[in-house]
This record gives sequence, structure tokens and C-alpha cells, in this order.
Amino acid sequence: MKSAGFGYDIVIPAGGTIDTGYAEAIGSPCRALAPLGPEQRPVLQCVIDTLRETGFARRIFAAAPPAVREAITGVDLWLPAGDSGAQNILAGLAEVDPNRLALVCPSDLPLLTAGSVTQFLSLCHPDAEIAVGLVRAEAYHTLFPGAPPSQFTALADTGPVTLGSVFLVHPGLITRQAVLLDRLFEGRKSQWQTAKLLGPRLLWSWAAKSLTVPMITTRAEELTGGKVQIVSEVSPLLAYDIDTLDDYTYASLCLK
Repeated sequence: MKSAGFGYDIVIPAGGTIDTGYAEAIGSPCRALAPLGPEQRPVLQCVIDTLRETGFARRIFAAAPPAVREAITGVDLWLPAGDSGAQNILAGLAEVDPNRLALVCPSDLPLLTAGSVTQFLSLCHPDAEIAVGLVRAEAYHTLFPGAPPSQFTALADTGPVTLGSVFLVHPGLITRQAVLLDRLFEGRKSQWQTAKLLGPRLLWSWAAKSLTVPMITTRAEELTGGKVQIVSEVSPLLAYDIDTLDDYTYASLCLK
């Protein structure tokens, strides 16, 4: 892993909105402003403060609506919120140093810690152009007993897993794959939609429960044209987001 002096530009898509019931519970239609902990800090503020704590944050770029921009500190450059998370990621990547790997982190990881981010970065290969971690279902359920249901995919060599939500990416590579990014982002909560992107051969392997990490890595490199690393096991803290009111309620209880 690069030293703390190297650092990473960080892109945070923070334009997500929520349903009426969720919005009434947190007092805002913006998920990034969900209040957490005894100090009732917005979740995005918690994420930014945690990323700064790692010592790896060079500059933070966030795409968000005006209400979020007015409430949050610690962002180096604010960008207007686009129509989708994928658009917001691309907008941020257009601003980062094109010669350095960048970190993409969602705005709604309420339990994120500096240690969980640092561990992920320590496992990333220097030559990886895209790196993402896997979270094992067993570890997730051990750390979050009684948490709302989450989606896991059974792989032959790892057992049930889900993706961590923090990615290390080469900006130019992702920008060139804007259509693929949009499809991945839209289908990220569906095992079936994600599996379809792998193509017929791997889709059959997925259905037959014989799909493995090396098979996915090879296919991902074919699709992106870049060097892909799938980190075999990262902290469940990188995977717990607050998409729903139940997710938020559980996280709030954890932080009391």
C-alpha cells in the first residue's frame, strides 16, 4: 500500500433521496443528512470525518444538492447532484488527479471506521486499476446480529458474500466505461441484474453455484479493459449502508 503521504482523492456521490416515511423520520429527503449518534451528526459528515481520520484523504469531492452542501463541512469541492449515483461518481472523477488512483465512497456508511478503510487500502495491489472488497455473510451477521436483511451471493470458493461499498479506481478507466458503470450502479442491489452483466457463461456458473472469484475477476478485466482486484475479505463496516428506514434505525441503535 502507498504511504499516507501519497494519499487519494476521494469521490462521494451524495445525491440520494429517500421515500416519504424515511424522510419524515430523519427530517430531510436527503439520505446524506440522516442524523446519527449522540451528537446527531449527518451521516455524510460522519463519513467525511472518518475518511480524514485515515490520513489518506488528499482532497474530497462530493456531488450533492444545496441542502446537503449547506450542512456539511470538510469537502474540498462541491459538485451539483446529477440524476443518478453513477453520474455523480463520474462528475467527481472528472475533477480528480487523472494520474492517481481515486477512492469512491458512498455517503451513507454510518458505521464506517478509519481502520476498516485503512485495512482495505492495505490489501490493494499497487498495480490494480479497480479494487473492491468482498464481505462474507458470516462476518456480516456476526457483527450485525438482527440487522435488516441484506443481499448475498454464494460463490463456490468463498461462500455467501456481498461487495464492500468502497472502491479504489483509476479515473480514466472508469470514465471510459460510463455505460457499464451506470448498469452496475442501477443493478447493484439485485443479484440477478449483477449476474447478467457477467455474460451467459458466467451466468450459468452463477446459477449452478460454481462461480468463483477468479472467474469474476477475469470477466471484469474483459469488460473494463483494466487490471481488476477483488479483495477476498474486508470489514463488514464497508458494506452496511442505510438505504431504508429499517437500516437507519438499526444503525442508530448501534451508535447510541
